[in-house]
Amino acid sequence: MAELFASVWGSGPGQEPMAADLLRALAHSGGAVHVAYHVADGPDRTRPVGAAVAVFGPPRSHAAYSLIAAAAEPGGGVGYALKQAQRAWALRRGATSLTWTFDPLIGRNARFNLVKLGAIATEYVVDFYGPLADGTNDGDETDRLAVTWEGQHAHDRRRERQVRQGGRPARTTTATPRSGSSA
Repeated sequence: MAELFASVWGSGPGQEPMAADLLRALAHSGGAVHVAYHVADGPDRTRPVGAAVAVFGPPRSHAAYSLIAAAAEPGGGVGYALKQAQRAWALRRGATSLTWTFDPLIGRNARFNLVKLGAIATEYVVDFYGPLADGTNDGDETDRLAVTWEGQHAHDRRRERQVRQGGRPARTTTATPRSGSSA
């Protein structure tokens, strides 16, 4: 995965955003390393096309932190699938939200995080990483937007609240038989 991250960020040899030994240590200590593969026939049957890393931060019961996510082929749904995998992983461990930062000046990142995922901006952080010598940042300031993504969607929380208060969750869909059917 280190090679995939390096190719997405345009890093040179030995300058991977996350080295293989660090990824192994994070996974071993309870973090999550999710990988998306393209599966095809031939010698290159399974090749990684995206990866994401997440860890828990204090307080453990509240939030998981998404350290890195990358898709080699943007726009193919890989990033969304990886974020959903991170969300499911965090929810299984009792988290209520995920947090991360992204470069708000990259339009597709802003649209993905704020519109598609519905993450909420919580802070603008000036020069978060300091200078980075990779093909994406090239020594520019690394201002980032910090966001929080609630672990459950608003309609899930409404349903849970209704059940806790002794009610039944409202139906969200209704099936209506077609005329002439025996249902």
